[in-house]
Amino acid sequence: MLCIKKKGNKIDLLGRYLSRFSLECDLFPLLRLFVPQIDPFRPAYNIKEHTLAKIYSDALALPKREKERLLGYKDAHLQMNHKCIPGDFSSVLYSVLQARESAEEEVLSVQKVQFGYKFTYN
Repeated sequence: MLCIKKKGNKIDLLGRYLSRFSLECDLFPLLRLFVPQIDPFRPAYNIKEHTLAKIYSDALALPKREKERLLGYKDAHLQMNHKCIPGDFSSVLYSVLQARESAEEEVLSVQKVQFGYKFTYN
């Protein structure tokens, strides 16, 4: 995870990243991922963490113990001995998913993410 605190450093890093693209390249799909809150074509889903926990556990067929960890993401007792922050849903979800990593690595491109989004959620 990249953690940059100074605004100037963030802008410099973003500028170097964007300079890797050619002038003919369409940056719109990339910008949709960087700032999703200003994308008029993607409405907010207004899904609470508890509902997300149910969706992830059902979609991934998580074992009962992991499902309980997601549903009780605020419970420090359930998160004990795991590398996560109780109360932070994304941290708990990451720790659950990290244990399920597969040996095969797939490279995702912006186009694959956009393509998957269009057919999964529309």
